This record gives sequence, C-alpha cells and structure tokens, in this order.
Amino acid sequence: MLIAQNLKTRTQIKFPDDWLVLQAAHDSASKILGRSPKTHPYADRLAKQIFRLFDLGHRDTAIIAAIAAQRERVRAEQI
Repeated sequence: MLIAQNLKTRTQIKFPDDWLVLQAAHDSASKILGRSPKTHPYADRLAKQIFRLFDLGHRDTAIIAAIAAQRERVRAEQI
C-alpha cells in the first residue's frame, strides 16, 4: 500500500484512477526490485520517484515501474 500521508509531494490526484496507477506502479517496481512495497527501508524513496514520474505526465504503470526501478538500482549502487 502506497502511504501518501508520509510523503511530501506536490502530486495532484485528480481522478480516482490516478491512485490505482500510482499503487500499481509502486507494487510493480517493488516486485522488479525484489522488495516489499510495504516494509522495505526505501519503499518511501521509491514511492517519491513514482510520484515524480507521474507528475511528469507518465500514466503507463509498466513504464513508470521500469523507470523507477532502474533509477532506484542506480541510486543503490551509489551508496
């Protein structure tokens, strides 16, 4: 479950389906990374990345998930 109240974002959710897109993208990206979407220490960081992509106009859950997972992998390698 994507927990928006813990995230400081400017994302404007205009339609009920927007939440479905965000949730599906977060779940999919977490699966790609082999992580729990709820309990992984960086679940919120991944969610923020998904919100950023959504804010840029992306609405395809597969594309959002793939880009977010790739960016998260790169970031994890830098640590």
